Amino acid sequence: MKTKIFLFILIAILCFNIQNTMAIGDNTKSPNIVTVVTTSELYDLTAKWVVEYQKLHPDPMINLIRYSGENKADILKSGANLTFLTDEYYTALPGDNLWKMVVGRDAIVLVFNTKNPLIGEINLKGINPQRLAMLMSDPGKQQWGTLLGSGQTTPVHCYLFNEESLRQKVAKFLNADVGALNATVISSGTELASAIAKDPNALGFCRLTDVLDLNKQGLVVGIGLLPIDKNRNGELDNFENIYGSMQDFLRGVWLGKYPGALTRNIYTIASVKPENENQVAFLKWVLAGGQQYLNPNGYFDLGSSERKAKSVLLDNKITLASVPESSHPMQTVMIILVIIILAGSIITWVIGYRRNRKPAIGKGVSSGINAFGETAVNVPKGFWFDKSHTWAFMEQNGMVRVGIDDFLQHITGSLTRVKMKNPGEQVQKGGVILTIVQSGKQLNICSPVSGTIRTQNGLLSSRSSVLNTAPFADGWVYTIEPSNWLRETQFLFMAEKYNDWLKQEFIRLKDFFATSVITAGYAPIVLQDGGDLKDNILAGFGPEVWEDFQVKFMDTSK
Repeated sequence: MKTKIFLFILIAILCFNIQNTMAIGDNTKSPNIVTVVTTSELYDLTAKWVVEYQKLHPDPMINLIRYSGENKADILKSGANLTFLTDEYYTALPGDNLWKMVVGRDAIVLVFNTKNPLIGEINLKGINPQRLAMLMSDPGKQQWGTLLGSGQTTPVHCYLFNEESLRQKVAKFLNADVGALNATVISSGTELASAIAKDPNALGFCRLTDVLDLNKQGLVVGIGLLPIDKNRNGELDNFENIYGSMQDFLRGVWLGKYPGALTRNIYTIASVKPENENQVAFLKWVLAGGQQYLNPNGYFDLGSSERKAKSVLLDNKITLASVPESSHPMQTVMIILVIIILAGSIITWVIGYRRNRKPAIGKGVSSGINAFGETAVNVPKGFWFDKSHTWAFMEQNGMVRVGIDDFLQHITGSLTRVKMKNPGEQVQKGGVILTIVQSGKQLNICSPVSGTIRTQNGLLSSRSSVLNTAPFADGWVYTIEPSNWLRETQFLFMAEKYNDWLKQEFIRLKDFFATSVITAGYAPIVLQDGGDLKDNILAGFGPEVWEDFQVKFMDTSK
C-alpha cells in the first residue's frame, strides 16, 4: 500500500512539472525530416530509393547521409532514424537490442564460360569448395584436374572482382586469407564478365548482377553459373542443383541451398521499431515499389510473400500514447517517465496477482515466437538417430530405448496426445510405430529399428507434452528387443553425422513451407522478420497442412 501511495505522489509531481514545462516551453515545431544513413557500398541503391520515393511523396523531406567512417560500430552515432547496411556492418554492431528488417539480398557467384570443354563433367560433379580453395591458393595447381579430381591438365584462369567486401566473402567461403587468393583482379564486373566470355578456361567471382542481362532475365551470353557441390560428396545432388534457370537459382538462394558465405542480407536498422508514420511509409514503399531498383543496383529483390509479411509486421505497432508535435523535449521525457512508472506498476500488480492465483508450473516448450534454426536443436551424444526423426539408445540389458528427436518437437509444438502400440507387438524399421497428436492434428512416426516392443512409457498417456520438454529423457516412447540391430545401425546416424544431415533437413523444411504454405499467403505465420522459420511452426495450422507435411516431408524422409 505504501508503494502505491509513493507512486501516485511521484506521478502527481511529474504531471505538475509537465504542466509547468508546457507553460514555459518553446512550442516551435520541429522540421518534418526523416534522416537516413547508409554505408558507402549501398549509397547508390539507397539514393535511388530516396529519389524515387520523393518524386511520389515530396513531403516529408528525406535527408540522406553517406557513412564512410572506418569503425563500423560508429555508424550508430550518426543520429539516423533509419540506417541501411549489409551483414558485415550489422555483425560488427554492439548489443542485440536493435530493431532490424531485411529489405533485400545479394549474392556472389562463381561463373565460367559456357563453351568450356569439360562442361558435362562440371555439371555432373559440381565444384568442391576445398578443391577450389586449393586451386586459388596455389598457382601451381591451377588446372581443371584440381577442381574435378581428375587428370586434366588444362589450365584454369582465375578472375576476381576488385571489391573489398566481395573479396572478403570469397576468402571466408574458401577458408583462406584475402591476400592468398591468386587471381587476376579486375576493377569492374562488366570487364570481368567480358574476360570470362572470351576465355573457355576461365572462372571468376563477381556479383550476380555483374553477369545479368536484365532485358532477358538471364545471364549474359557466354556466361554460366558454376554449380557448387555444397555437401562436398563429389556429385551435384538433386537438392543442390539450383542452376537450371535464374528462377531456380534465386529461389534456391532464399531456401539456403546456396553457400551462406556467398550471400548477404541488406538490412535497415533502428534503435527501436519505427512507429513514426513517415518512416513506416518509406519502409513500406521500399518493400513494395522500391524492390524494382534492387536488381539494377546489384542485389536481389525479396519474394512477394516475404514483402507482404514484412509489411504486415510494420503495421503491427503498439502505441501507448501520442505526443503532440508541439511538445517540448522535456515534456516528452516527462511523459515517457510517467508511462514507464504506470507500466511498471501494472506489471508488478499482474505478476503479484498471478502468483497468488496460480501455482508454479514447470518449464515447457517455447511459445512459438522464436526463430527455429540449427542451433535450436538438441543433439546429445551417444544416441543413434534415424531419418524418421527418431532416436535409439542401446541399454546395458540389450533393450533399445526409442523416442522422437528434438527437431520434430520444435516443429509440432506442444503435443496433446499420443497413440501407442502395445507391449508384445512386432515393429519393422520404417513402419509406423507412434502417432503424435496436437489438438486433433496428427503425424505418424516410423520406427528406427525392427523388433518386439517390451515396454511403453505410461507417462505419455497422461503427460504427452513431456515429448516436447524432455524428448531424450522422460519423453522416451518404447523399449524394444531388437531383431536386426547390427545391420540396422548401418543406416542410423551418430551425433556428428546427424548434425550434418539436419542441415539438409532444414533446407527441405524451408522448401516445404515455401512451396506448400507461404505461397498460400501464410508467410507471417511461418517466417520471422529476416526470413527465419518460426519455432513450433506447425502448431498454428489446420489438419490439411499437417497431412501435407506428413506426405511431402515426413514420408519422404524414409
